[in-house]
Amino acid sequence: MNKKISVAIIILSDRCYKKIYNDVSGKEIEKIIKKKSIQYNYEIVYYKILPDEKNLIKKHLKFLADKKKVNFIITSGGTGVTKRDVTPEATKEVIEKEVVGISEMLRIESYKRNKNAVLSRGICGTRKKSFILNLPGSPTAVKEQLPLALPFVNHIIDLLNGITEHKKNLS
Repeated sequence: MNKKISVAIIILSDRCYKKIYNDVSGKEIEKIIKKKSIQYNYEIVYYKILPDEKNLIKKHLKFLADKKKVNFIITSGGTGVTKRDVTPEATKEVIEKEVVGISEMLRIESYKRNKNAVLSRGICGTRKKSFILNLPGSPTAVKEQLPLALPFVNHIIDLLNGITEHKKNLS
C-alpha cells in the first residue's frame, strides 16, 4: 500500500485531561510515529486527550473509524485494574475482530523488563478498515510496546482494504 496510513492518537487520563499531569505518553507516541513515518508511511491526523469515560471513548473510536476513516488508532492509558480503567472494555464494545496475538506479544515482551506488565489489559482489533491498538499510559511501556506492534500495522491495513497477498517478512 503506497497511500499514507492515517494515525489517530487518543490519550485516556483524567489527570492529563484536567491538566494536573502533562501528557508524556502521547508525546512519546507522536515521536515514535513521526520517526517511523518514512518507513511505514504514517501521517498523524488526530490527537486528543480524553477523560476515562467509557461512552466517550467508544464515541471517539467509532467517529475515527466510521466517519474519519482513520487507518490506525492508538490509545494510551486506562488499561490497568482501577475502577476508572475502562479503555479495554470500551474498545471491546467497538471492535469487530480482536487481534489477540499482538496484545499477548506486547505483554510478554514488556514482562521481560517489568513484571507488572502482566497487569495491563490492553487489547487491539479492527473496526471496518481501522486497526485500534490500546497501549498502557506509561511512557516507558509506550516506548517498549509501540515499536513492537508497528511491523504488523501496515499488513493489517492492507488486509482490511482487500490487499490479501501475504508478506514474507514483517520485520
